[in-house]
Amino acid sequence: MKNILVKLGDKYGSFLIIFFLIAINLFLFALPLLQIGITIPKNYNEGWNAYQAAHAFSNEPLYPDLKALFSNNYPPLSFYIVGSLGLLIDDNIVAGRIIALISLLIVATTIGLITRKLSDSSFIALFSSLFFLAYVGGNHYEMVAMNDPQILAHAFQMIGFLIFLFSNQKGKPLIFSLLLIFIGGFIKHNLLALPIAITIWLFFNKRRSFYVWVIASVILFLVSLVGLELMYGSNFFTSLLAAPRHYWIGNVASKLQLWFTPILLLLAFGLVLFLSNYGNRQVQLIAIYVFLAGFWGVYVWGGDGTGPNAIFDLIIGLTLASALAIYNLGKLSALSKVYRRTLFKPNFLQIIAMLILLLSVLVIIPQRGIELLTYLVKSEARTIIAEDIDFIAAHKGKAICESLALCYWAGKPFTVDLFNLGQKLGENTVPEEEFTKLIKNHDFAVIQFDNPNGTTRIPESVNQQIFANYKIERVSPQSGVFLLPKVKK
Repeated sequence: MKNILVKLGDKYGSFLIIFFLIAINLFLFALPLLQIGITIPKNYNEGWNAYQAAHAFSNEPLYPDLKALFSNNYPPLSFYIVGSLGLLIDDNIVAGRIIALISLLIVATTIGLITRKLSDSSFIALFSSLFFLAYVGGNHYEMVAMNDPQILAHAFQMIGFLIFLFSNQKGKPLIFSLLLIFIGGFIKHNLLALPIAITIWLFFNKRRSFYVWVIASVILFLVSLVGLELMYGSNFFTSLLAAPRHYWIGNVASKLQLWFTPILLLLAFGLVLFLSNYGNRQVQLIAIYVFLAGFWGVYVWGGDGTGPNAIFDLIIGLTLASALAIYNLGKLSALSKVYRRTLFKPNFLQIIAMLILLLSVLVIIPQRGIELLTYLVKSEARTIIAEDIDFIAAHKGKAICESLALCYWAGKPFTVDLFNLGQKLGENTVPEEEFTKLIKNHDFAVIQFDNPNGTTRIPESVNQQIFANYKIERVSPQSGVFLLPKVKK
């Protein structure tokens, strides 16, 4: 029986594992695909990014004064990309979701191509691409087809990384790879792990290319500074570098438990690769990338409002490392004396390793199944949210939405960014009395909170002022509560 299982695994295992992964991905991506064109907000960022994309093509400043009630602490490029598609389809949120989905597929493809380059195995390459999609779809499904620039930035950087590896780190391809990685930074400015890893690796391995890389980087950086100053003035730099953001190391602990636990299997596979093949220069590059990505991601988690996107570089790096570890397992077992004395062939051992790695995805599938079933059964959610949007639109004047997408879909201008306002109020960048004066004057026609007790994004004293001057008019099982001004006596 054992002989038969091993023979079947060796003969059909590759096909079955790929078929299994495709089936998992179709299941995990079903809900995000169904939601692409639906007016149901995924999170706070979707509406925020939609408004920024709208500002990129309007007379509103893309980078307002630091004392404004709304902010922009992201680089500009993604807003022009999303806004361009948004103009065509008349919805920046849907446009951003489409771009994010395409970007995720690009990242997965580059992971496969890089694995193929470093392992010379088409099977392992295809596995790495499909596994990455499954891991993200299972453990970070909220990032799949979500209007957020994170994955778009990774797409540019990973294409640049692919060209870097294929170019032999020389000539125009080297500069082109740098340019693409730099463009990724113009979409999300905190993607530092990959460019720093490449810089360190070049210093130790290709000194001449290192000098070219550094000089070109400095030139690009200086030209960018001048261009940004001419386009946006000093507000761009204060928005990115001086915007208040509360940092507390205690934030890291909860996020480690929530988002780092699933990655432990990948870390184990990565460690196997780094210890068994530490002399390989390409493996050294991946190791530097993983180390920097892990360190930087955990550090970023200390900031308020940070999420799983902080470790996407780490997920990408460990996917590459895990795939190469599985490849090396087959290669080493084929050469070992143990293999010659057993029935376990290299391909069969690789299949076993892949199934072990897939446990990081399989454990989350039941939860995703419940969410998909809930969405399909409770179709009234879409109707309720449509009514919520109509309620906001029916009240003329400015509005505050904790779920910014609701205000965006209701056609309201971007007036208050509750998260960044809360950070500014906490640091007194915006005096509390200045904002509460607007509340007392009923400057806003309607206010939406996710919770009937207010929002944790702003100080409790401000919540109290809002409820002292506004009353709950509508309660929605999907969107929380909607407040209207109290009639002044």
